[in-house]
Amino acid sequence: MIKNFDELFKCMTKPVVAAVYLLIVIVSFIYWDRPVAEYFFQLQLEQHHPWLLWITRLAWGGLYIIPLLVLTVIFRYVLKSDYWKQCFFLWLSVVIPSLVNLVAKVTFGRSRPTLWLAKAEYGFHWFKTKSVYWSFPSGHTIVMMGFVFGLSVLYPRYLKSFILIGLLVVSTRVLLLAHFISDVMIATYIAMVIVYALTKFLQSKARWAQQLFNAGAR
Repeated sequence: MIKNFDELFKCMTKPVVAAVYLLIVIVSFIYWDRPVAEYFFQLQLEQHHPWLLWITRLAWGGLYIIPLLVLTVIFRYVLKSDYWKQCFFLWLSVVIPSLVNLVAKVTFGRSRPTLWLAKAEYGFHWFKTKSVYWSFPSGHTIVMMGFVFGLSVLYPRYLKSFILIGLLVVSTRVLLLAHFISDVMIATYIAMVIVYALTKFLQSKARWAQQLFNAGAR
């Protein structure tokens, strides 16, 4: 039974588990991504279920990056509250994965489902600056899951609930044809690895983070 983020990371990075996860991503890229996109295109979910648009917006970076930074400043310099530590850590958990993701998007240049559906254009095209080639990895997913994993570090008792909510939100990226399944899977894994690395780095380098994570563990 996984009880905290550390245990989740150790489980997901076991060689066998990681290999199986990567295999599923590859299989999805070869066999599942296109037919799934075609299936949801036929359903026209955006038109028939517009509430999905509101859910998918919960993964928009603008909801987290600026507000968390503002809260960090307010709690630290105005209210003189230790809550700035949580806000700053969550901000880092979103911003750092987002920056890594941006570099990956441009580098891989994977065409989005819309290009496949409109022009039968699929796969990686490398070093593209147009957003229609920024499908891999999913930016909304890496933002949402970075935030979710950050929350899981701070409040481990709610880890399962956080992750379930996060996965439900990012699933809309596939349902609404913004990304393929493999885009979401890779983004989720990247977010997990970065948040874990960030946590360990801060634990070893920042006293405020040591106090924060120790408090969360209790």
